[in-house]
Amino acid sequence: MTPEQKQDSRLELAVKLHRAGRLDEARKHYQKIIEAGDPPADAFHNLGTLLAFRAEFTGAIELVEKAIFADPENLQYRLSYAELHYLDGNPSKAVDILNGLSERLGRAQAKSGSCGAPMSQRDQDHGQIAKAAVHALMHAVLRHNPPPSLLAPVLQMLTEKNFVGAVNFVEPLTARFPNGSTSWLAYGTALYHLNRLTDALNALQKAYLIAPEDPEVLNTFGVALKANGQIHQSIAILRHAVAIAPNEGKAWSNLGASYLELGLFADAVSALQRACQCKPVSIESLNNLSVALRHTGNWTKAEIILKKIIEEHPHYQDAINNLAVVFRESGELTQALSMYKALCTLSPTNWAARSNWLFASQYEPTLTHIDLKHLAEQFGISLRTHLGTMAPHHAVFANQARNAATKQRLRVGFVSADLRNHPVAYFLTSLLANQTEPGCEWFAYSNSAIEDDMSQHLRSFFSKWQMINGLTDESAAELIRSDDIDVLVDLSGHTALNRLALFARRCAPLQLTWLGYYATTGLSEIDAMISDVYSTPSETTEWFSERLIRLPTTRLCFSEPVESPTVNDSPVARNGFITFGSFQHLTKIGDHVLRLWGEVLKHVTGSVIRIQARQFVDAGLREKFLARCEKQSIDPDRVYLLPPSDRLAYLSSYHHIDIVLDTFPFPGGTTTCEALWMGVPTLTLVGDRMISRQGGSLLNAAGLTDWIATSERDYIQTAISQASDMDALKALRGSLRDRLSHSALMNHEQFAADWIGAVRALHKQLSL
Repeated sequence: MTPEQKQDSRLELAVKLHRAGRLDEARKHYQKIIEAGDPPADAFHNLGTLLAFRAEFTGAIELVEKAIFADPENLQYRLSYAELHYLDGNPSKAVDILNGLSERLGRAQAKSGSCGAPMSQRDQDHGQIAKAAVHALMHAVLRHNPPPSLLAPVLQMLTEKNFVGAVNFVEPLTARFPNGSTSWLAYGTALYHLNRLTDALNALQKAYLIAPEDPEVLNTFGVALKANGQIHQSIAILRHAVAIAPNEGKAWSNLGASYLELGLFADAVSALQRACQCKPVSIESLNNLSVALRHTGNWTKAEIILKKIIEEHPHYQDAINNLAVVFRESGELTQALSMYKALCTLSPTNWAARSNWLFASQYEPTLTHIDLKHLAEQFGISLRTHLGTMAPHHAVFANQARNAATKQRLRVGFVSADLRNHPVAYFLTSLLANQTEPGCEWFAYSNSAIEDDMSQHLRSFFSKWQMINGLTDESAAELIRSDDIDVLVDLSGHTALNRLALFARRCAPLQLTWLGYYATTGLSEIDAMISDVYSTPSETTEWFSERLIRLPTTRLCFSEPVESPTVNDSPVARNGFITFGSFQHLTKIGDHVLRLWGEVLKHVTGSVIRIQARQFVDAGLREKFLARCEKQSIDPDRVYLLPPSDRLAYLSSYHHIDIVLDTFPFPGGTTTCEALWMGVPTLTLVGDRMISRQGGSLLNAAGLTDWIATSERDYIQTAISQASDMDALKALRGSLRDRLSHSALMNHEQFAADWIGAVRALHKQLSL
C-alpha cells in the first residue's frame, strides 16, 4: 500500500468514527494524519468541525483556515469558516464571509456565462445548491437560529419519528440559541408528537413570538393549539398562516380541520378545497373534505371522494370508516355494516371502529339482542387490549365511596359531547333544573368545542364546567379523579365523540351510562345503566353487561321547548285526506319500514306522507329514496320530501301532519315527544330490544298506549283504524299538549326524585 493509500485509508476510518460519534478516537486519527505531513484538506476541515462540536472554536477556526489555504475553491470549507465565527459569537464576521462567498459565486457564474458556451446542467445545479447553502446559513445568522448543520440531525430525527432523540438533541440548542425560532420550532414539534402538549405549546409560543410571520411556525403552533382544545386560537393562527402563504396546503388543511372541530362546516369545505388545490394533495385533506361535505349535505360528493381514496390507499382506515358513515347516513345500512366489519378485520384492535360498528348495528332489524351483546363484548375486549392493562378495581375508590355515603350531596359528573342544542341536552335539563334539596352537586365534562345558547343555559346548573375535548383520556381521568367525583355518568354510549376509553380507566367509585345510548356498552367498568321498567323489562337483564337501574315510569323526561308554535287544527279537516309524517333520518327508514308504510298508504285512501330528513338536501339521495319507495309499491306522487330546518320551523312542520308513523327497530325519541307537544300522535311498533321499546316507553309514560303496536299487522291495522276516526283525531290534537304536560313524561320533579333516589341507593350499596 502506497503512503497516499495509507493516508486515504486512515482518513476514511477517521470519518467513519466521526460519524459514529466516537469523537475521541476520530480526533486521534485526524491528528495522526496531520502530524504525518502533507495532509489532505479534509483532515484539517473535519478535525475543525469536531473541535467545534466540543466548543473549542479558536482551534477549530485555525484548522478550517488551513483547509481553505489547502483548497481555496472548496465551498464547504468557507461555509464552515463562516459558521464557526457565528458559533464563536462573532456574527458580523460570519456575515462578511458569507457576503464574500456570494460575490465569489456570482463572479464564477458570470465568468462561465461569458465564455460563449452555455453552462452544463450539472454546473447550473451545483451553482444553485451553493447559493442555497449560503442563503440558508445567512438566514440562520441574521435570525439568531442554529446553523443548518446543527439543526440537520434533529430534522432527520423528526422525519424518522425519533421524537425522544429529537428532544434530547434540540433542547440544548434552545438554550444556546434562545432568540432563534427554528430550535424552538423543532423542540415544540418533537414535544407535540410525544403528547407533551403543555411543554410543546410553551416552546411553540416562543417560536411564534420570535417569528410571528413564519408560515411553518404558525402552522405547527395552530395544530398544537387545536390538539389542546384551543380551537378559536388555532383558527386565528392558521388563518394568519394561509394569509401569509396562500399556496401552503398543510395550513389550509389544518385550518379546515379546526373549522370541523367547531362545527363550521361551510368554512371547512372552503378551506379544505383550497388545501386540495395545492400540490401535492394530502390524503388527510381529501378525507377531511369528505367529512365537511357530508356535514353540509353533500353525501354523494363525499362518497365519490372516499371511494377514490380507498381505491388508491385500500388500507387507509379513516377513509374506510368515513365511507361507512356515508353509507349509514345515506340509508345504505348493509353496505355500512360490511365496511365496518372489513375495517375491524383489517385492524382487530381498532376499538373506535368497533364502537362505530356497534352503533350502526342498532339500526339493523335482523340482528338479535344476542348478536348485539356479542358485538359489545368484542368492543370491550378490543378497548382493554388497546389500554394494555385492566382499569383499577372498585377497591381503589373504597374509602371515597365510604366517605361519600355520609355526604348530604353526591358529586355527580356528566361526560358528553352534546351539552348544546341537542336532544341529550334537552332531556338532561329536566333532571338538572328540578332536583330538590339535598340533591346532588353537578359537574360537567364537555367533549366538544361547540358551545351555544343551550350550553350557556346548562352552565348555570353546574358547580364546574370543564372542557376535555383537548385532553387525552389519561389527563382527563386524572382531572376527574381530582374533582373527587362520586358518580360519573356517560351520556354518549357508542354515539359520536364518546369517551368510553376514559371510563375504562375508572374515574369514580360508581360509573353509569344513561340518556344518549340505548343498549349495553360492553364495558365492564360501566357499573350500571339507567333505564325504565318499560324499556327493559325483567327478561332483558341478560342483554346487558351493566346492572340495570329501572326507573318506575320513564328514563327520558321531556321539557317544553323554549320556543314553540301553538297547536293548530287537524290538517285533515282542511285537506280532506290524512297526512302521515316522519322526521327521522334515512338510516332509520329501511326497506322493511317502507314496506309497512306502503301498506298503510294503500289502505288509507288518498293519504300522503311528508318525510323531513337532513339527507334530502342531496339531490342524489332524494332520487335514490324515491326509487326505493317505488320498489315498495309506494307512488312517489304521494311522498313529499323536505330538507331540514331550524327547530322552530321544524316544530311548525307538525301543522301539516295528522299522524306520525314511527320507524323500527330504531324509533324516534325527541321527535316523538315534540310531535306529542304539537298535538300530533305517533304510532310506534315495539320490538325485543331496548331501543325498539323506546317509542313504547314514551307513549306509555304519556298515557297513549292505544298508539303502541306489538306486531307489523297490528301496526298497519292501528294506522288504518286511527286514521279513519277524524273526530277522535281532532279531539286528541286539541287536548294532547295539556295531557302531555300532566303526564309522567313531563313530571320533572318526580323524575328528578326518582333518578337521584335510584343513584343514591346504588351508591349506598357500593359503600357498604
